[in-house]
Amino acid sequence: VALANYPDPKDQVIANEAVRHAVEDLQIGYFDVAPEYGDGVAQSRLGPALKPYRKNVFLAAKTMYRDSVGSASDLDNTLKALQTDHLDLYQFHSISTKQDVAEILGKNGAMETFQQAKKDGRIKAIGFSAHSEPMAVRMIESGLVDTCMFPINFVSYKYGGVGEKVLDAAIKNNV
Repeated sequence: VALANYPDPKDQVIANEAVRHAVEDLQIGYFDVAPEYGDGVAQSRLGPALKPYRKNVFLAAKTMYRDSVGSASDLDNTLKALQTDHLDLYQFHSISTKQDVAEILGKNGAMETFQQAKKDGRIKAIGFSAHSEPMAVRMIESGLVDTCMFPINFVSYKYGGVGEKVLDAAIKNNV
């Protein structure tokens, strides 16, 4: 997201230095981006900056598209912007409603794109991010995802039970 602050192509040198510092000095090996971060600016800056380090980092990206056509186009654009032939993790971004889950998992849904891309080696793992506990559980229980990004913190979990069902489902389904 921070790279979205550099919309001018001349700012690529700043992005390059930021990523170099992250990888070489701070030993950061996980990068996560989405087309929505700065209307594509973050991806455009991250791709060239990450290129020298690509084989040594874990690269994740997301899509808001729920249909197969939109998600396929978004994946192509993301791979091009990131200057890579594959993503280590591709995620459905911000699952929040029953309609999101139904569209993704339904006929001509984005899951079709993800599964084909995984089969083709363009993505290594399928995941999603969510803030809705019931929708996260539904996605996990589909048996079609490898990862779940869900905000769980000690206080909410311990005193409110928030995240307990997601964590239980994830453990049960090896997610």
